Amino acid sequence: MSARSYSQHALERMDERGVTPPMVEAVLRAGVPEPDISGLPLRTSLYGITVVVDERAGHVVTVFNRRNPPARFSPKRLARRQGQARRRYEHTRDTQQIDVDIFS
Repeated sequence: MSARSYSQHALERMDERGVTPPMVEAVLRAGVPEPDISGLPLRTSLYGITVVVDERAGHVVTVFNRRNPPARFSPKRLARRQGQARRRYEHTRDTQQIDVDIFS
């Protein structure tokens, strides 16, 4: 690891999420800082990986990524989503036909 200090929580989350110390350093070096209310950069993000740093203590608090695989849907939810998509399509199709009839 580098000279940067990591909390035990950050090390555990990095291990769980497959994030390495060089990846954290790259995020901190080239990422987009997101300031908190006080204006200090609290988080830095790059390519879906976010690193939270305690500026006063100077160590990494936690690490997470937003590129987690999507949750699986139950068959009941999938059926409901298909029905919603069908109704949305039918509504759009009917609305377009009405608009066309008005201008004919």
